[in-house]
Amino acid sequence: MKKFWGAALPALALMGCQPAAEIVAAPEAAEPKKEEPAFVEGLPRDQWLTLTSAIPLNPDGVVRDEKRRPYSYELLGKPAPAFSATLVDGSSVTEEVFRGKWTIVDVWGIWCGDCRRDAPLVKTLAEKAEADPDIDFISLHTPASRTRAAGAYGAYGSVQAYFDKEGGGYKTIVDPDASLREAFKIVWTPSYLLIGPDLTIQAFRTDLSVGSAEGLDKVIAQAKEIKLAYASVGSSKGSP
Repeated sequence: MKKFWGAALPALALMGCQPAAEIVAAPEAAEPKKEEPAFVEGLPRDQWLTLTSAIPLNPDGVVRDEKRRPYSYELLGKPAPAFSATLVDGSSVTEEVFRGKWTIVDVWGIWCGDCRRDAPLVKTLAEKAEADPDIDFISLHTPASRTRAAGAYGAYGSVQAYFDKEGGGYKTIVDPDASLREAFKIVWTPSYLLIGPDLTIQAFRTDLSVGSAEGLDKVIAQAKEIKLAYASVGSSKGSP
């Protein structure tokens, strides 16, 4: 893996669906900026990243590719955070929704262009998971940040209105104020999490739209491979 090093990119140059950085006027005599990796070449674009395959966090934070997509995730191998929220239909939901099964979680937002690009693939992924006894699916709609929560739904006004017009309708947790985004340490949307039956976050990936020809079947197949590896390691403990 070959790394390219360059000056830190200014906040306005960041691309993709990540929270906007606060713009602060530069002081008259600014300190020299610390060198940090601009991007890493040759990163895999179509796989779940696990504790063994993700790139470790470096002193400067998350390693990203040339499109600023992250290739590590702070909560890999850790429990999903406790939360209490509502689904689009108004019913209550907590982290216990993940217990006892393997769940793909799509973290997205109507405001996010990359998420809307993924939307047809997500709809198909939800349908495939619905038909698969080994994998469940749920989505988490979130704003870009607390300060941008008011614009989370764009012209649609709500997630349900978006589904009514654009299709979808799969089970969706609503994060109205970005508190769940913060709890799950999400730095990029869309993000996809694979949560195990003991509520640990076993894998992470970003945009489906940059996937390979194998498409969503590969996404499901890789999730099942991770499930089998987990079962093999934990068989002596009776893991599901």
